[in-house]
Amino acid sequence: AEAIGCPLEEVRQLAYAGQAEALHSLEEWLEEGGYMPASESDHGELAMTMSKVLSSLESREQLLLSLYYQHELNMKEIALVLGLTESRVCQLHKQCVLQLKQRLAESF
Repeated sequence: AEAIGCPLEEVRQLAYAGQAEALHSLEEWLEEGGYMPASESDHGELAMTMSKVLSSLESREQLLLSLYYQHELNMKEIALVLGLTESRVCQLHKQCVLQLKQRLAESF
């Protein structure tokens, strides 16, 4: 933040915006051509595929996603848990979402 002359909070918001864009991209892909469940059995298939894809991630990536989506920790809290900087957690989250998107595309 100091190097570019911006307030730290503004840099955080920019990082979060990039993260939100990656997540939106995954959701959009699922809805617009990647895979959209049409029935209850399709929902089950999607859940099984998601589980398989998530388990293929490294344990640290799984933990990060679990802390964010299941335990609803914010990036700052996850950074403290993992001993990383908040910006690094944002980067890792974005990478995880992109990996999920790629692996889901390969599965369908």
